[in-house]
Amino acid sequence: MQPSPAISFNHAKRDSFTSRVIDFKPNVNMALALIHNITLTGNVPFEMSASYFAQLSPYLIIEFLGREDSWVQFILDSKRDARHLFDDYTVAAFAKASQKEFKLIKSEKIEGTEPTLFLLKDMKNRIAKYLSSEHHFWWTVTIIPGGYSIIYLYLKIIR
Repeated sequence: MQPSPAISFNHAKRDSFTSRVIDFKPNVNMALALIHNITLTGNVPFEMSASYFAQLSPYLIIEFLGREDSWVQFILDSKRDARHLFDDYTVAAFAKASQKEFKLIKSEKIEGTEPTLFLLKDMKNRIAKYLSSEHHFWWTVTIIPGGYSIIYLYLKIIR
């Protein structure tokens, strides 16, 4: 859970991952199949990850895998005696923590699967200084045989 740092003498060869993303100025970032690893493997609270993501772009699409997911269960089982420390790993706790940094635009449980997708907007407008546009988002999710999902994302930016 350590994004790559800046490297070389005086950090001049390559900027950190975070700096590169911020300098790129994306309108939206997607974090799919990530938050469970950050939270459960990296022991990073939801509030800290929300604060991190909020500095990267004005919008975030993030996938939350619930406790029912087989990989989440595997990670929790590996915690053994410390499993109780993650009792608050729930979609409700995630949504609540995210709303300290973001406004919830949309959330949707993907039918027939475990994940819930969230569309969040940075409510503190930290990034808005370089945007002078209106954004429209929608998505649809299609489940194909074998349990794979295809996410169609539409982003319209009006300048």
